[in-house]
Amino acid sequence: MANLHHGSWSYSTSATAQDLLPPSRREKMESLSPDQKLEELSSIFQKILRGSLDSSSDDISEDEDPGFMSTKKARKAALPCLSFSPVHALLLGLETFKEEILKCIVFGNISSDSFIEIFWDIVENENKRNWGTLAVYEAEKLEAPSFLVCFQNQLFEIKYIGGCDTLVTEYPKVTDASDDFLEDEENWVPEAVQEVVKMMKRGLEIRKNLEKFPAIRNSYSYIRRWVSIRGLAQDLPDTQIFKLLLEYQKKDPKLIAAGESGDPSSSALIKQFFEHTANKIDPLLAHVDPAKYDSFRTEEWENMLLELDSLSLSKKMDVAHIVQVHLTYNGVSQMKGAQWLLTVQRSLTEWKKKLPMAIPYKVSVKMWPQRLVQRDATPSDDVYEGIFVFGIQPLDTPLTDHDLEWIRTYLNDFFTSYYVDEERGDRFVRVAINDPSDLIICTKKWPRQVLTAEKVNDSDSDSDETIKKRRKPKPNTKPNRKRGGIENVEYVEGDIENMPIKVKANRFRPATEVLARLKFDQKYNLDEWVIGYMDRVRAKILEKPAADWDRDTTAEEFIPEHRIEYFKRYDAESKEGGVARGEMILWQKNAKLDRIFGKNDPLVESV
Repeated sequence: MANLHHGSWSYSTSATAQDLLPPSRREKMESLSPDQKLEELSSIFQKILRGSLDSSSDDISEDEDPGFMSTKKARKAALPCLSFSPVHALLLGLETFKEEILKCIVFGNISSDSFIEIFWDIVENENKRNWGTLAVYEAEKLEAPSFLVCFQNQLFEIKYIGGCDTLVTEYPKVTDASDDFLEDEENWVPEAVQEVVKMMKRGLEIRKNLEKFPAIRNSYSYIRRWVSIRGLAQDLPDTQIFKLLLEYQKKDPKLIAAGESGDPSSSALIKQFFEHTANKIDPLLAHVDPAKYDSFRTEEWENMLLELDSLSLSKKMDVAHIVQVHLTYNGVSQMKGAQWLLTVQRSLTEWKKKLPMAIPYKVSVKMWPQRLVQRDATPSDDVYEGIFVFGIQPLDTPLTDHDLEWIRTYLNDFFTSYYVDEERGDRFVRVAINDPSDLIICTKKWPRQVLTAEKVNDSDSDSDETIKKRRKPKPNTKPNRKRGGIENVEYVEGDIENMPIKVKANRFRPATEVLARLKFDQKYNLDEWVIGYMDRVRAKILEKPAADWDRDTTAEEFIPEHRIEYFKRYDAESKEGGVARGEMILWQKNAKLDRIFGKNDPLVESV
């Protein structure tokens, strides 16, 4: 299947607008927990692997083979054995944000290459039954390969660790293994794996304690939201919040009651947090009377979260200067826009660490965790403008207006050179400092790109020599002319204003014109289309998303358009319990089929 779009995501690295308040008890009851989703994902893998064992024994009976059971046991030992194990927040059962990536480790007795092969086979098999149930967004082929997948609308990062033959065969649930078993040299458990498993076992012990004192989880949920709204996640990571709450409970065992999830136990923990920790990292609390939290109840806490969220950005950040990096995207492909935003977002996180060394002033730099937009922006705006915000605080002498202009110019040139493609003309960057604009968390959702084994392993194999011979096309300067009494407008590929406007009804349109229409006619969603083309090296037809088709002849992945064989549309329709997809070829060269320019345009019929 072609690499298409899937899902609807904010691409947030922190809390989204939906995470402002904790989910209600009803919301929790109406959906599967992350634990249950991981268990179901694991069962899909185990079911297929067990099926391999059963099918291998179908042609053998105990009557025919006296050693039937030993043979079956030997075959079972030779088959892949995988153990899915949650880590971090998923292991502890802590509440997570809507788009938070939950992590798990798969221990196995096969090589990394074999796991990758099995993984893609299972993904393909599952999507044949119900497309979109299990989607792969990212894949890294390392010594310990990892995949970012979406299952039941939950993001999971799956990391594989091989070389665990004895461990996974003796203990399908690796945390059941004793320390003596792990450390026994005869069991061949690598030291690194031993440490990981021991860490997970400690996490399970902590989880048992959390089951006795659910108020810790409840307090964690509120405090983590407060940290996110205040933009203090860099100063107080979620793991640190959890450790602080455990310390409060350990120092004063009478602080909270066993079995009590809400007030007054939660209030007692929250009070401890504000008295001993929050006031050290949040300047806004310097003038707040600690007695305010003496009778802090859940309802008051939720009101405080809403009140904090309504504050202006300048009050939330409390820094001398605010830098806004405006990213504007006006392209036709939502998926391309999402990929660009995600790339910039990740690189800005790394770049923030280097900024203090890049400019000739002593400053500290703070990055706001969410992408923001103007208050009057809507998710349906034709042109999208997202804003990343940095706070700059001088460490010695204040910055003058001249200093700030130097920083603005430097940053603007830097971002433009890295993140703007002048040839495409659909991506722009602008930097502003101390702009008083009223900003809010961006609520726009974007699709994510779906990977397949073919997309990861294959690419069009034009030789370097062929690429070197490519040249940019010269603009066509020929005047308009008439042919057969019908006006035909000559145009430069990709130029919307010069697209043909009148054609013979019976003329079979070439792929060039079809692609231009899909790109620039607003009634088409380019992300729903794929292009089938003949790969000249493999001598077979491959598919490529229409949004990824590069028409620049100097581009590394350029494919001549005369090799296009068909245009196919995938039609998405949401259903309860999954996503169904239909596919239809609407233009095909060999069959002279054209339902895009012809009278049978399916989009025209459906309007």
